Amino acid sequence: MALHAGVSASLLSAKSTILPNGPLFQRLLTIAHSRHAATPLVHDLNANITANAHELLEAVLVLRCAILDALPPGTKEYLQQGQEVFLSLSADGGYDFAVAILAILSINACAVLLSTAMPSRELHHYVSKTRSQMILYTEKGASAATQLVRDHAHSLITFDLHRFRTRVVQVDANRDLLPRITISHLPQADPNGPGIIIFTSGTTGPPKAVAIRRSTITSGAQSLADQLELRPRHRILHTLPVHHATGINLSFFPFLMAGACIEFHTGGFDSRWVWDRFRRGDLTHFTGVPTMYTRLSRFWEQEIANMPPAERTTYAHGVKQLEAMYCGTSALSHSISQFWKSLRDGHPVLQRYGSTETQIAINMSGRDALDVPDGSVGRVSVGVELKIAGSADDTNEGELLVRSPHMFAGYLHDDAATRAAHDADGFFKTGDIVQKRGEYYFILGRASMDILKSGGYKISALDVEREITNLPYIGEVMVVGVPDDEFGQLVAAAVTLREVDDHAPKVTLSSLRDDLRRRLAGYKLPTLLRIVPGELPKNATGKVVKKVLGPLYFPTDYAKDCQVQVWSRRTVVAKI
Repeated sequence: MALHAGVSASLLSAKSTILPNGPLFQRLLTIAHSRHAATPLVHDLNANITANAHELLEAVLVLRCAILDALPPGTKEYLQQGQEVFLSLSADGGYDFAVAILAILSINACAVLLSTAMPSRELHHYVSKTRSQMILYTEKGASAATQLVRDHAHSLITFDLHRFRTRVVQVDANRDLLPRITISHLPQADPNGPGIIIFTSGTTGPPKAVAIRRSTITSGAQSLADQLELRPRHRILHTLPVHHATGINLSFFPFLMAGACIEFHTGGFDSRWVWDRFRRGDLTHFTGVPTMYTRLSRFWEQEIANMPPAERTTYAHGVKQLEAMYCGTSALSHSISQFWKSLRDGHPVLQRYGSTETQIAINMSGRDALDVPDGSVGRVSVGVELKIAGSADDTNEGELLVRSPHMFAGYLHDDAATRAAHDADGFFKTGDIVQKRGEYYFILGRASMDILKSGGYKISALDVEREITNLPYIGEVMVVGVPDDEFGQLVAAAVTLREVDDHAPKVTLSSLRDDLRRRLAGYKLPTLLRIVPGELPKNATGKVVKKVLGPLYFPTDYAKDCQVQVWSRRTVVAKI
C-alpha cells in the first residue's frame, strides 16, 4: 500500500503544529528562536539541501501529518494510548533521513533504522522481527522496499520519502510558521519506551535488535555534546551509515542537540573527494573508521605527497584546521595513528570505546588526548560505571562490564537475551577483554574471537594485528584462531599488501615471522598465513567480520588450500 499524496505546510492546523513535550523538540525549537537560528543544522551535499532549525521543524511537521494520514485508524489509536508502534526507516544519511527520524519520534513511534543496501529478503526479516507497520525509504532503498511488499509483506505501508519531498508544496516565504509551533503541555510519552531500534553489526553473532529509550536518545546525546564541548559554530562531515550506533548516536544527535551543522555526504567513500573537502576548510569535526583513515593516508602518500609543496601545504592546512578527528568501530593501527598525529602537529585521531548497547563508555577529549598513552581508548566517560569481571580492584585484565544512564532498554522481543546480557548488578557484559593501567583502558579484543588460546598461552589477536600492521609492506591484517588438535588454536593471519616495487622480495610466512621476532614473543608469531588481494571484505560499518572471514580464509582443510602458507619447524609449506 503506497502513499503518493503531498501535504502543504501552509495547510497545517493549529493542532498539527504542536510538538511533543520532550528535551529533543524543546531544544530544536529553542535553537529556532535563538541568535543561531540561521545556522544550518543539516547540509545534504548529495541533494543540495540546507536546513536550519526552523526549516527542519517545518519539514518534520509536514511529514508527520502525511505519516499519520497514511496509518490506519487502529495504529493511530495505539499511538494515542501510548502503545508501542514501530516504523522502519531505510535511508542513507541526509536531509530526508533527518526529517524522517524526527517525524517518527514526533508521533511517539519508534524508528527502526535499516540499511538501504539490504535485499528484500533480509529487509523482510528485520521488518517482521520488529513488527513494523510502515517502511519509509529514500531512492536507494526503493527497489528493495517495493519488492518486500510485493513478495512478502503485502499489508506493510510504504512511504517514498524522495517522491514525497519533491511533491510537497513548500511553505510560502511570506508565511512564517515558526510562531505557530509550540510544545505540548501534556506529559511526554513514556521516556523508557523505545525510540530507536538499531541492529547490532553481527560481528560475533546474529544481529540483535537493540532498543534505545526515548530518554536515552537525548540524554546520551546531550552528555556527549557537553563532553566534546560542541557549539553552533561546529560542523561535522558525516559519511558513516546512519543505521548503526556511530552514525546516529555519536555523529548525528549530539551535533543536532548542540545546534551544530551536520554535513552529509553519502555514497562510496572517495578519498580524493574527502581530501578536497578538508582542503576547502570550514569543517571542525570528522568521524571515520579505520578503513577510511587508512585509505586517506595512502592517498596522501601516493598522490598528495607528490604534489608541489605549495599545493601540498593547502591539504595539510585543511586537515590541521579540524578541531577533532574521531575513529569509531575499532582502533587504528599504530602506523596509521602515527601518520595522522604527525600530519596534525601532534594532535592524534581520538579513539573511544562504546557499543550499540552502552553508547560511549570510555572517551577522550581533544584537550587531554596528548596525555593518553598510545593504544589506549581513554578514561571512563562521565556518569558511566565500569568494572572488570573477576577483578576485585578493577585493575586487572578481564571482560569489561558497563552500567550507564545511557544504556539500552533491552533486546526487542527477547527478554531472555536481555537478562543474559547483564550481570546481577545490572552491568552490561560487553564481551570485550580490557586491561586497565592507572586510569586508562586498553582494549585487547573480543573474548569470543580475539583472545586466542594456543599451546597453553592466551594471545590477544589485536596485539598481533597491531605489530603486523606496523610492517611497511602490510596493508591490512586479520588474525584469528584456527582449531588445532595439538595446540588448541593456531595463530592465523590474513593480510593485504601495500603497493611495493616489483623487484621487492616476496612476502612469505617465513619472512613475516622473521620481521616480527623483535616485536612479538615466539608463541605469538603466526603459523598460518594467507595473502589476500585488494582489501579485506568489511560490513557496512567498516568492520572485518572474523566469524565469516576466518573459516573462509582458513577452512578445516586449510592444508589442502594452495593459498595458505603453513609453518613447521623444519620448513614452510607454501604452495603458492
